[in-house]
Amino acid sequence: MNTTPPKYRIPHPKARSLPTIVRSYKSAVTRVIHLSGHLDFAWQSLYWDHIIRDEGECCRVRQYILDNPYKWWLKRRGEND
Repeated sequence: MNTTPPKYRIPHPKARSLPTIVRSYKSAVTRVIHLSGHLDFAWQSLYWDHIIRDEGECCRVRQYILDNPYKWWLKRRGEND
């Protein structure tokens, strides 16, 4: 029996919503990676969803995705880009 007052309950994400899909994907991938012996794997805790509205914005997002691993590596080394 749940005795938590209604105003303090956290709602469950809706089925087939983006948060539910992302959570399921991350859970499945994490399970496979841990089973393969990579126990130090961890996801970034948050993600940013955004509607791409035109070709220019699509190009900027693609470039961000391409550049981001290298920028992360530089930051981890303590270097500025």
